Order: sequence, then C-alpha cells, then structure tokens
Amino acid sequence: VFDKSLERECEAYRRNMYADYDERYQGLDKVYYDREMFARFAKERHCRIEFSEVKNEYYWNSKFLFNCCITLSRS
Repeated sequence: VFDKSLERECEAYRRNMYADYDERYQGLDKVYYDREMFARFAKERHCRIEFSEVKNEYYWNSKFLFNCCITLSRS
C-alpha cells in the first residue's frame, strides 16, 4: 500500500527520475492511503491489524510502501 504520509516525497522522487514524468505517467496516478484509515476500519469491525514495512531491495518504490494485514479476531 502506498503510504499517504510519504506521498510528496514519493512524487518528488518519481519526478526526479524522469524529466517527462507527468507526460509519461499521465492517467496512471498512484493511490496513497493513510494507515489510520485501516486502523479505524479494523477497530470498528473488531479485527486484528498489523503493519509492516516493505523490504524489497530490488523495488525502488518499497521505501514508500507498507504492508497491512487485517484478520478477524476469534472470540
């Protein structure tokens, strides 16, 4: 999941990679999410939630991502 708190940093990084970034990726916008949105969702539904960092040295976007795992709580 692309991290909303890193949106500006990610967009700046991407634009720095390609001079024609906006033209090249027009219409292919990234969607960024706030971790709090997932946390509220899980809390409202009494689910367990875990966040972790994406650790993939071969994918340059990984520093702008996070993993989110939501599971049903068993009563």
